[in-house]
Amino acid sequence: MTKDLELEKYQILEDGRIEALKDFGDIKKGNIGGYVEKYDNLSQGGTAWVYDDAIVSGTAWVFDDAVVSGTACVSGTAWVSGTACVFDDAVVSGNACVSENINWKIKLLGIENIIRS
Repeated sequence: MTKDLELEKYQILEDGRIEALKDFGDIKKGNIGGYVEKYDNLSQGGTAWVYDDAIVSGTAWVFDDAVVSGTACVSGTAWVSGTACVFDDAVVSGNACVSENINWKIKLLGIENIIRS
């Protein structure tokens, strides 16, 4: 499958970091973000972004306007959505779901479903 870069908000560089292909939210074209294993890890819609040295891997998914930053790690089948922020050295893994107005700075492991509005 060939990606239409005009429709995409980011690309994955050779080292696994992401690069913004256009301006959106507080991101400017050319900004370098954190690491994603594959395109399925970060939505091309919304303003979701992986900053700093944060990592999203496995079948984990970050979407809507969610943020993963610092050295945070989202992995397994976990997802981060809404306006949630996962930052510093937080870990979200397994089947965990973090959504809406949640800001995580702690380690969250295993099967959890955290939803706040």
